[in-house]
Amino acid sequence: MYERLLKKNGLNLRYASIDLQNNYDIVLDAVKQNGMAYNFASNELKLNEEIALEAIRRNRNIISNVPSEITSNKSISEAIDMFHYKIHGRTFR
Repeated sequence: MYERLLKKNGLNLRYASIDLQNNYDIVLDAVKQNGMAYNFASNELKLNEEIALEAIRRNRNIISNVPSEITSNKSISEAIDMFHYKIHGRTFR
């Protein structure tokens, strides 16, 4: 049931059980629907590079919520740099 609700509105992840918030496929679907659903993922999945990247792609404002432990990962760092490049015309580090 939650799977359908999350595909319609990823923010429904906030009401999901801890088990669902820690389910990779469910969280990825929720984040694909709404990048802000990243905020309701388990701490473990917030450290997942693919989920973090998808959240950044869907909503650039999520960058400030990505844990510092993974912002140095090459793909995350490139996504952050791309965001700054698009916004400011240059990259910042």
